[in-house]
Amino acid sequence: LFVCANASNPHKGFKYFEQLASEFESDSNIQFICLSLEQYSNHFHSNITFLNPLKDIGLLAKIYSECDVSLVLSKKETFSMPTAESLCCGTKVAGFECGGAESIASGENAIFVEHGNIDLLKKAINQILSENYDKQKVSAFSREIYLSDNMINKFLEIYNLNDNSKAFSIEI
Repeated sequence: LFVCANASNPHKGFKYFEQLASEFESDSNIQFICLSLEQYSNHFHSNITFLNPLKDIGLLAKIYSECDVSLVLSKKETFSMPTAESLCCGTKVAGFECGGAESIASGENAIFVEHGNIDLLKKAINQILSENYDKQKVSAFSREIYLSDNMINKFLEIYNLNDNSKAFSIEI
């Protein structure tokens, strides 16, 4: 699954998505899904399905949870919501090192490789596909990390650690 607001943005890595689809095209068990705000027709590889923009968060969560691997192909990311969303839905992530994604995902639930290295990314995808992992465990672990209260507390901890002169707290 490749989730991207604007797949035509060259920094989001759609060219790598196409390249991966091409590399896996002979394996009929592997299908690629692109979910983007942009409209597409299926004129690429036979193993790519484009989904129209979703307004239903429940349906988006269902798509995340039914996929085996989510892909992060960006050149640069900050927090990487698709990484957090995927993990919270129980789906592991494979992708390129891009800043934010690898800094928020745990080692056992995500694999990140050097940006642009398709061979290493293919190995990462195959590794995740070969695992018989418990999606409910991945989801529960990730939800605990990304729960808004926990994230706020972590932010405050970092803020107060870096600026002892201005201790800050809020009531949650």
